[in-house]
Amino acid sequence: MVQGKDKYLKDTRPWLEKLAGKSESLFNYALFELPCGYGMVPSRALASLGLLILGFSLIYMVALLAARGRAGIWVTWPTDRVYQEEGAKEATRVTTTFFFPRLQALATGCWGGVLLRGVSIPLIGLYFSLLSAFSIGWREFSVGTWIARVQPREYVLRATGWVRTVSGLQSLLSVYSLALWVLTYFGRPFE
Repeated sequence: MVQGKDKYLKDTRPWLEKLAGKSESLFNYALFELPCGYGMVPSRALASLGLLILGFSLIYMVALLAARGRAGIWVTWPTDRVYQEEGAKEATRVTTTFFFPRLQALATGCWGGVLLRGVSIPLIGLYFSLLSAFSIGWREFSVGTWIARVQPREYVLRATGWVRTVSGLQSLLSVYSLALWVLTYFGRPFE
């Protein structure tokens, strides 16, 4: 009986070792070879960060166009803002008129309104993608906060539902790409 168990363990070990070796190889390829070439091409990590921002902005554009239920991008207005008459007390869903409300009101009923809506959806998606990519910071070093300070109005964009999950995933991937770039450009982590 004991010999049968030993035979089973001997038969499965090479298979498990091969699986472990292949998974480690795939892990190294996906996390170190593709993004930076093991430190030989540090600019590739920045390029992947840019591609992440563009790719996730497409997902946020879909979220803006298919705004149903609780999932979406919302705007909240701080209670201590300077202009109290601007904005609402409760959170409101971000629509295509959010960035250019005055222009949208002027262009109602003509081709300009359609064009303006077509331009504002990619801009909102790209802007939220930038905020999500740089939302993780450390103390005063928070690039997302710096980007938000460039806004002409005082508001905070927030995500709910599946959009929030996607935004968190983008934040983690972006921090990884940025940290990998810093390590490979200024240091020698693979030596």
